[in-house]
Amino acid sequence: MVFLACSTEKYGNVSTNLPEITVKDAILNDLYLNKEVKLEGKIVTQCAASGCWFFLKDDTGQILVDLKPLNLGLPQRTGKRAIVNGIIIKEPSGQVIVSAKGLMIK
Repeated sequence: MVFLACSTEKYGNVSTNLPEITVKDAILNDLYLNKEVKLEGKIVTQCAASGCWFFLKDDTGQILVDLKPLNLGLPQRTGKRAIVNGIIIKEPSGQVIVSAKGLMIK
């Protein structure tokens, strides 16, 4: 007999009541700037040193997710599905990022 465990990791505040948007919307639609939203995708690249950021990719593009607001050093999860709750921020350089408030990894 074989048992398979399906574990879900949760960090911070993961809410289901936020508008779910695509990466493309986060980057191109100023309506979402400084607003909290939910994005879902795959972790494609992650900070190797401390796990303090990763790139989330969906069918429309990829975006940097900053985990410092969660005070989180995430163990390597490259290739895993993730749901991120966070605030869309445009940095002074012009790069749009997600400042994470919650994270669920499937």
